[in-house]
Amino acid sequence: TDFISTKYEIISVQASISIAEVCSIRRKLLSKYASMPIGGCHLYQTLIDRMAIMTTGCHHLDDLLDGGLYTGEVIEFIGKSGSGKSQICMHIAGFNASTTTNGTIYIDTCGSLQSTRINEIIEKRASSLDYDAVLSRILCVKIHDIFGLISMLQALREKLDFEVTNFTVTGGNAALGRTWSSVPDVRISIHAVESVKSNRENERIATLVKSSRQPTQLSTNFYIGDEGLLSATDGSTPNRSYTA
Repeated sequence: TDFISTKYEIISVQASISIAEVCSIRRKLLSKYASMPIGGCHLYQTLIDRMAIMTTGCHHLDDLLDGGLYTGEVIEFIGKSGSGKSQICMHIAGFNASTTTNGTIYIDTCGSLQSTRINEIIEKRASSLDYDAVLSRILCVKIHDIFGLISMLQALREKLDFEVTNFTVTGGNAALGRTWSSVPDVRISIHAVESVKSNRENERIATLVKSSRQPTQLSTNFYIGDEGLLSATDGSTPNRSYTA
């Protein structure tokens, strides 16, 4: 460090070598051991080239996420048991598999994945699809502890477009605690609306808790129906109870 930061003239006098030799030695050291500087314009262009925004299939949820699911991010849905977190994740998995050719990895930590439910979402939205082909694009991986989960996410993060997670909260805190709290880029809290306070069944409120793009505490309403997630402007009406 001293050799790099000290003036050429001082090193030349102390080491009894010419300034040209000092410059040559310094260049060789920097080229071998120093990290190469990258311009901000290059980093920005790399980000633009790699970034894409994928819709969740629910307009209100897309608006809350500032357009949809951003590639390279971990999006976490938290809420009490029965708030509809698993329904959101199954909807996103089914919607992505049925509207794109991308593969989807569903990391299941509590046995919540229901292939029949995903098949129902796909069937209601596009009856002409090959369901077996669509379902084959969804890979379910079962994880049983936080360490396995974090290892899996770290291994997949460079390969996946985005990751969606689903966790129960207790007393307002995520079940995985402080170890996990800094991992997600976006965190959304899901609350079920009591039927006596809602004009439609299965209404949910999604509140933005953590985001680098949107102001936190923004909220939106959506509904869970046979075809998955519905915005308030959608014409379909939920007709069953979805609590997972």
